[in-house]
Amino acid sequence: MTVIAGCSGGGDDGGDGGGDTMTEGDGGGGDGGGETTTSDSSLEAQAREEGQMTFYSVIDEEGMRNTILPPFQEQYGWMDFNLVSQGVSEIASTMSTEYQTGNVESDAAINTKGTMSPLGGEGVFREPDPDGELMQFIEENYSEDLYTLPAVPGYLFPIQVMYHTDRVSDDEVPESFEDFASSELEGRIAFDDPTILNTAGGQFATLREIWGPEKWRSTLTDIANNGPTLTDSSSESARLLAQGGADVVIGSLNDTLSLQDDGEPVEGLWLDPAVALNLPIYFSAESEHPKAAELFAKWFLSEEGQRALAQTGRVPVDSDIAAEEFEGTIPSDVQIRPVAFNDQSYYNDPEKWIDRYEEIFG
Repeated sequence: MTVIAGCSGGGDDGGDGGGDTMTEGDGGGGDGGGETTTSDSSLEAQAREEGQMTFYSVIDEEGMRNTILPPFQEQYGWMDFNLVSQGVSEIASTMSTEYQTGNVESDAAINTKGTMSPLGGEGVFREPDPDGELMQFIEENYSEDLYTLPAVPGYLFPIQVMYHTDRVSDDEVPESFEDFASSELEGRIAFDDPTILNTAGGQFATLREIWGPEKWRSTLTDIANNGPTLTDSSSESARLLAQGGADVVIGSLNDTLSLQDDGEPVEGLWLDPAVALNLPIYFSAESEHPKAAELFAKWFLSEEGQRALAQTGRVPVDSDIAAEEFEGTIPSDVQIRPVAFNDQSYYNDPEKWIDRYEEIFG
């Protein structure tokens, strides 16, 4: 599956060289001689009328402002884009509160599916226009198993176990998640609080069907008794690793690459089963700028958007672009599956999983 930017006939066709439609500011005469202007019914034209949007992002602010947004704003410089970068729990809590109080400020958000799942029954989200350009683009370019409405595809977040090579000896390097209960790692591990259903919560949920309920509970209880530091996010766990607050953490490929780029002596492990969080894009039910939000989502899922995302160390949901951008980073013998691929109750009944984790980790 290959995503080609602008192939769905939206307002960004004029810059691709073969379109018959010209958008304002594209310089259509030099792009293939388009003779018509964008129709008032196009997604871009409707987004222009709104003129702005507010986006809640779990992607760090530096990655959004320095890498992802510049190419978007180069193409859609007329849009007033209000970025709010927050943690996974904060995004979910804020969107829920806004909806309940009738004071919705967000138009769209990108966040982990597990953390957002409890909001699905509250009416917080809306589905994108089923006949609009965004859904046409998605249906033409993305497999149905990559998203579940009301959310649309976003990106993948492969989970890794990370360790500090200066503080962890070769015989202490974990070979499985059961090793997190080893006395050698007592007080030396960190991961995000499983009750927020993010990185550690998703990884552990995948293990339940593999280990069986009894072994799963007893092993996680042993891990809890090993004194782990519970954080608010995998990024916070990675910071602890770099700062000496932990020697082994559950993090992500993005965290590993980021610390290595900073010169930190860390390594990432692909422990079985290797899984990735799904971070979809969600649209606020009471959004004031729904078309602007859908226009940004369409660009984000285009080839240009997915390649910009890859430059931040995050894995595109477009598998072809992911394979190109991360060639050599993910070993060919590592099969990365979605979090909880073997137990859909993780998303269908998130409250049950929150209760399970609270019983074990407090």
